[in-house]
Amino acid sequence: MFFFVQLLVFCWLGGVSPLMAQSKTTELRSCWDFWDPYQYEIHQEGQKPILEGLDIKLAKKIAQIAGMDISYEILSRADQLKALKEGTKDLANGSLYSAERAEFCHYSISYRHEQRALFFCGAILYPFSSKALMKR
Repeated sequence: MFFFVQLLVFCWLGGVSPLMAQSKTTELRSCWDFWDPYQYEIHQEGQKPILEGLDIKLAKKIAQIAGMDISYEILSRADQLKALKEGTKDLANGSLYSAERAEFCHYSISYRHEQRALFFCGAILYPFSSKALMKR
């Protein structure tokens, strides 16, 4: 089964064009969570971790083209959705579309398609909720 992963963009009405008309650089407040290879940190001894990944690079490039900056804060997925709904964050990368989320967020066009699979060794049965896996 394919999941269409989309980028949450600007949780309230508006978008890039009204922000581009402003004279000073606009900073988008974004959030992220560990999700290799899309969002992760690179650690080098004696240096601050560097945020990397496909989603991060794409969002930064789009912001750069629009003349904006992005600040990032690590948050759990549940806290990201709460922050988007409350308007304390403007952007969250890599969220799956849902009608419930579309009530308070705008989605970009899909920029990647992803297939997820869960493999078990032998006859091991593991209690998990497939619905929890789908919420990402």
